[in-house]
Amino acid sequence: FKDSISLKNISFSYKKEKELFTDINLKIKKGESIGIIGKSGSGKSTLLNIISGLLSPTKGEVYVDEHNINKKLKSWREKIGYISQDIFLLDASIAENIAFGVPKEEINFKKIENSIEMAELNDFILDQEKGYDTIIGEKGSKISGGQKQRLGIARAVYNTPEILLLDEATSSLDKDVENKILNTLKKLKGKFTIVLISHHENPLKIVDIAYELKLNKLNKIS
Repeated sequence: FKDSISLKNISFSYKKEKELFTDINLKIKKGESIGIIGKSGSGKSTLLNIISGLLSPTKGEVYVDEHNINKKLKSWREKIGYISQDIFLLDASIAENIAFGVPKEEINFKKIENSIEMAELNDFILDQEKGYDTIIGEKGSKISGGQKQRLGIARAVYNTPEILLLDEATSSLDKDVENKILNTLKKLKGKFTIVLISHHENPLKIVDIAYELKLNKLNKIS
């Protein structure tokens, strides 16, 4: 990934249903941050899944530089960090949740420290008697919503991706906590290529370019 991600004439429909969107063309330059808003059901998450290669478009293609992502899906997905609205958390330590899927004995604590710094979790860790080894409870029951999202950010950057995809990542938080998380994400601009989707406009304040997915089309709004 040296230059850009290009969506070329992308259309999508589930089976024979009406198309969610039609002939979308979008170029995302490396290091750029873009935001996409739209009502529930407009196809925002579907578009994000097409960018990540989890879904194939009904028509059109996604290119990274000059390469069709379908030709190199595994290597493409390895470049992506994903942050969702509902972070799946284990009843395990902070470190194990950040290095999700990595055997405990193989966790790279240099990468853990870097992830915690980027997610601005340092103060929270320092407040914990057991630090990284603090158990967060089933589904993160022992920590706040904001801390869950910060863990999600830390997990997304643990494997040093090049792209961050955010799927309604702050929509379940109250306004004050959302703004704090958005300020953290704003500091990641330029370090990653960022694509975020939301059903409301507040997250758009941190992006370089904003679009609205409406009536099957993607329209630039700022």
